[in-house]
Amino acid sequence: RISRLARLMRLTRLFKMRQARKSHFFQWFERQKGVRLVNLCFGLGLCVHILACGWYLCAALHASPEDTWVARRVSGSGQVPLLELGPFDQWLHSMY
Repeated sequence: RISRLARLMRLTRLFKMRQARKSHFFQWFERQKGVRLVNLCFGLGLCVHILACGWYLCAALHASPEDTWVARRVSGSGQVPLLELGPFDQWLHSMY
């Protein structure tokens, strides 16, 4: 019964948020092209980030990481292996 009550509370909270979205200001704000473009870019960036992290995680959790693309990938003119680079460079390579 308590879990049903909790679900009902969440549902009422969701309904209240939907009611707030019906205000004229919020509808006007949502229709602006700049807001829509920023939402698109943010959503696309989030999807790319999650996929890049998953791609790197699959290689990092492999039984022998030396056999994956992470160990074979080198960066820069000094041919530094990706495993020796910082987290940002690793994320950037997995995103690319």
